[in-house]
Amino acid sequence: MNKIPLSVYGNTLEAIIGAIYIDKGFGKTNLFVQKHIYTSEFINELSDTDFKSKLLKYSQKKNINMEYKVEKQEGPDHKKEFLIAIYLNNNKIAEAKGSSKKEAEQKAAKKAYKIVF
Repeated sequence: MNKIPLSVYGNTLEAIIGAIYIDKGFGKTNLFVQKHIYTSEFINELSDTDFKSKLLKYSQKKNINMEYKVEKQEGPDHKKEFLIAIYLNNNKIAEAKGSSKKEAEQKAAKKAYKIVF
């Protein structure tokens, strides 16, 4: 089974909003977005998912050195998996795997954030 790229979801939402705009105009589109997008649980979850930024702000505020390190990288080029560890003041706090460095860093940051807070 092939994994659907995350960009498909954003493109689909954009197409739906565009179709509503073409069919109903700006006013109805605005109402739709406010009612179904801004207040959705997805948006609430999304706003609470950038743990890298949250940790960075915390580390800067507390003058803590924060570093991400690639602990392991394996798999063929088309299907790599990265193990990223996050260190605060040279102490390993958490690690996580992901299909990209960015994904693994975000997962590690989420784990570290839950440990720190």
